[in-house]
Amino acid sequence: MSSSTNRKSSTQRSVVYYRCGLRAPVCNANTPKNKGRKFFWRLKFKEAGGCDFFQWVDGDSDGTDSTVKEEGCTIVEIMLENKMLLTKNMRLRVENNELNIDEMRRIRSRVTSLEEKIKL
Repeated sequence: MSSSTNRKSSTQRSVVYYRCGLRAPVCNANTPKNKGRKFFWRLKFKEAGGCDFFQWVDGDSDGTDSTVKEEGCTIVEIMLENKMLLTKNMRLRVENNELNIDEMRRIRSRVTSLEEKIKL
């Protein structure tokens, strides 16, 4: 899993991006072993060609800045965000399809008009 860390001043929050280009939110672990431990995490968005991503904020494996501030997200909030994004994606696809249909109708009308002119 590749990621890049954009660090500003020590008073500002570090930002981690994963290979699909989205910003990783900071979450709190709720497991007994890691209660309260912060981590970067993103659900896998198969439909959008996204990626799996997980990294502890305290940097056990790669020295990530441990001063990252909590954004207050929970797994439930992340799942809700995912559902909202999927709904928005579906709505945009429907809208795009409707626009394509309208464009095809305009083209068909123009073709019919040109065919009539050719017959004259």
